[in-house]
Amino acid sequence: MKKDGQQFVPSAKVADSDVLAGQILDRVQQGKAKIPVWPEAAEEALKLSRNPLADLREIARVIATDTGLYAEILAVVNSPLYSRGRTIKELGQALVRLGLETTRSILMQSVVMSGIFKSKKFSSEVRAQLLHALHHAYLAKELHRVFGIPGDVLFSFGLLHDIGIVIAYKLMEDLRYPVGPEEARKAAMKNHAQIGALVLSRNNVPEDITAPIMHHAQESPPEEYRAIIDALRTISGLLFTHADYPADLKAIFDSPARDMALVNTGISGELAERIASDIIPKVMEGVGVIVSRGR
Repeated sequence: MKKDGQQFVPSAKVADSDVLAGQILDRVQQGKAKIPVWPEAAEEALKLSRNPLADLREIARVIATDTGLYAEILAVVNSPLYSRGRTIKELGQALVRLGLETTRSILMQSVVMSGIFKSKKFSSEVRAQLLHALHHAYLAKELHRVFGIPGDVLFSFGLLHDIGIVIAYKLMEDLRYPVGPEEARKAAMKNHAQIGALVLSRNNVPEDITAPIMHHAQESPPEEYRAIIDALRTISGLLFTHADYPADLKAIFDSPARDMALVNTGISGELAERIASDIIPKVMEGVGVIVSRGR
């Protein structure tokens, strides 16, 4: 297999998932992968929000220059995740309700959803990954105090941990030969942690997010990242074992990750029951609203 411009050219009629996975990783490592440009307003607002002394009025001014981002913030603040029974229509009020940390999380979400989680050739696979990412992110936001990890850090880790799979699918859109769904899935999974960490690092995502992403698929990750990775696996386990979690989303958990996910670090029986009965349904409903009103 060799490259012609930005497209893969087949050396055989049937795709081999291992060869394809190696080709995808090679393109990413050499900086030849075409990754969507992040929206300027969202990226600028995200940079402002990383300052602990950031002025919400200045962030609102930047957000207001992008009507899609403006609408997305309002959709989130009025979703079941953050609604308090009163509809908010003004951006400044929305940011005050959300607070700086949650605003930062939503801006990261907006940056990612704007281009990366879109695909024509693998639309169903990428949509499933989008729901997978948002469910992890918002459940992480709800439970971050249980794990003793900052909410925006755990949110971003939940949102981005499997983004390498989506990037691999997007690169496979350039294939000039057919690839079956199972071969595509295997190729996307193969090096997804490394691919995600590399691409995010090049887009200035902080190391406290990219480093654990690099190691999250390992059975025994480095000790310095174990706490956040175990938190993610706990969140995965809570979602995977929930009675109402959709079967098509359960199917995208690979077996080793699913088995490792059944770690309930810091989750008591009573808390697990509340998560199952109240928090996960709220997260699923809220994510449904966000996706239906997304860009």
